[in-house]
Amino acid sequence: MIAFCAVLYNISLLFMSRYSVSTWYISRTIEVVSKLTVMVIFMCHIFSALRVTKNIAHRDPLTNIFNRNYFFNELTVQSASAKKTPYCVMIMDIDHFKKVNDTWGHPVGDQVIKTVVNIIGKSIRPDDLLARVGGEEFGVLLTDIDTERAKALAERIRENVERLTGDNPEYAIPQKVTISIGAVVTQENALNPNEIYRLADNALYEAKETGRNKVVVRDVVNFCESP
Repeated sequence: MIAFCAVLYNISLLFMSRYSVSTWYISRTIEVVSKLTVMVIFMCHIFSALRVTKNIAHRDPLTNIFNRNYFFNELTVQSASAKKTPYCVMIMDIDHFKKVNDTWGHPVGDQVIKTVVNIIGKSIRPDDLLARVGGEEFGVLLTDIDTERAKALAERIRENVERLTGDNPEYAIPQKVTISIGAVVTQENALNPNEIYRLADNALYEAKETGRNKVVVRDVVNFCESP
């Protein structure tokens, strides 16, 4: 780009000289414009690189979904919102994942994680936020949703993972996989992010301890469990 501007500058000088035009001011103007153009392009490249770097910092390298830090940042924003609209935090864990790694090896374990992420991503709404919050643990932040709809969505995710894994040519994993889901719904924005996450984690723990491959959903007052 700099070389192009220099060539343009010299051609302009020759052109102006040929037609006996006073060239000093015009040539200086061309020179300044050329330099400014180069600076603008250079700054655009810098800002583009910064955006890419920031995006990478928010992403999980294996799955390319959001990471734990970004999830908690967004949860903090949501919990502090003055809109007072209902929202839900779901935590999902792959059942018996250690056995998958021990039996098939870590490369297959990584493929299982990517498969589950793909299925979850296709099961949730476009505006829902999906993140990897642990090794085989994922979080979903959903806004403008009540307890019944959250429960129905969590069940759909669970059923899709169970149905689409295993003997399915779309996903190259050797066995069926199930997940357990714990969720909390609040309509008051009265809880801080740590409390919300703790309640969702407790619901997940109950789902794991009472049989796995199930959903437990809590709201700020009531408790309900999928059959």
